[in-house]
Amino acid sequence: MQSRRGINFFTRRRLAAAEKDANQQRTDPHRQAYYLKEANNAGSSAEVVRRFESQAFASNEECLREYIRALVNTNRLGGKDLRTLITSAGVADGSAAAAIAPGMMAAGTVGRDPQDPLYVVMAQPNMKKPTVEDSSRSRSRFSCYYWHRHAG
Repeated sequence: MQSRRGINFFTRRRLAAAEKDANQQRTDPHRQAYYLKEANNAGSSAEVVRRFESQAFASNEECLREYIRALVNTNRLGGKDLRTLITSAGVADGSAAAAIAPGMMAAGTVGRDPQDPLYVVMAQPNMKKPTVEDSSRSRSRFSCYYWHRHAG
């Protein structure tokens, strides 16, 4: 039991140091992310949710990731509007919001509206169209490979 108490002591000490550092550097999103990660690892997910939602501190994608992790840990993710969470979470660099295109927010809606078409760019436009002969040849190579690997 002594070793467990020692681990808790050092965890609490590291968490307190990270919190102090984050409080002194409110505009540094990396220090905020480090503190939120330490708080989540220490089991203080409710503190992570409270701090992130206060919007009193700088944040970045790592902070958003720790916030979502805390919501899952506290079983509060179901009560959040994910669209609002991603677009207005206060992420300073906007990388989390940029990672999800506005049309992609509602799954399956992209390209269905004539006013919002889906554009496709071919990686190799000069690639020849596969023939029936090509597809049967590649299929037979796959089946030989599969049979060889799984036949025992």
